[in-house]
Amino acid sequence: MDDLFREVYEDLRRLARQVIASNQSGARALGGTELVHSACTRLLGNQLLNAEDRRHFFFIFGRAMHDVLVETVRQEMALKRGGGQKRVPMVEFSTDGTSINLDVIELNKALLELEAHDPDGAQIIRLRFFSGRTLQECAGLMGCTFAIARRNWEYARAWLSERLSR
Repeated sequence: MDDLFREVYEDLRRLARQVIASNQSGARALGGTELVHSACTRLLGNQLLNAEDRRHFFFIFGRAMHDVLVETVRQEMALKRGGGQKRVPMVEFSTDGTSINLDVIELNKALLELEAHDPDGAQIIRLRFFSGRTLQECAGLMGCTFAIARRNWEYARAWLSERLSR
């Protein structure tokens, strides 16, 4: 396990920094290192790191980073911490050269809905947003062609945009 993390640690930190581009709400922002360590603690503490291959490893890790972000936002919005305030976008994600501001809690709800009817679409969103992967890398990690990955990305991104704009 130590050898594995020595191999991928810097890559994971880079990906985590990409996930957290800016803090828009005034809430405490996680740094890249903190996000990687929190995700590792979550995975290793619960003995959940049972990756079959590289694709599965990055999917599991991206999901753990997503869960850490959602938990952090929920904790910061608890009433005892001033949670009665209006929620505003917390994180700016950059994909395809464009940036979008997203409320992490709303993104989580939308991803759960998307996952119910399009698991591949939800997976590619997680790989792009929470693992910082390109479409080409997603195709390789998901074991599909670039064209299929692009089609899944375009559909999921459009679906997510529609869902989050309501």
